[in-house]
Amino acid sequence: MGIAFQLIDDLLDYTSNEEDFGKKIGIDLQDGKITLPLIFTLHQCTADERAFIQQTVDSPLITKDAFLEVVNTIERHHGTHYTWEKAKEYVDQAKDLLQRFPVSKERDALHAMADYILDRKL
Repeated sequence: MGIAFQLIDDLLDYTSNEEDFGKKIGIDLQDGKITLPLIFTLHQCTADERAFIQQTVDSPLITKDAFLEVVNTIERHHGTHYTWEKAKEYVDQAKDLLQRFPVSKERDALHAMADYILDRKL
């Protein structure tokens, strides 16, 4: 579930607004961190898009317009969907492993936490 949580966190860095997320968005990109939404997109996008993303990552200060263009590129190439699906795979694996334990409020709580990870918007 920890991996799924991180994947969703990486996703939210591109898809949330700062007020809801509680922290500045785009920090991963500004810090030069290439997370799964962008990794997937870089494998799907055109050479021109890849060059723009590289130029943006290398820039000392990323403008709002450049960030939004990177986000649009990620969306266009389904990087957000891919990342969410990968997170869901990890959650499903975790929930399957929980089936080994007897029914209890603790197991139910872990199931609920797993579902929350995928539904999280902030």
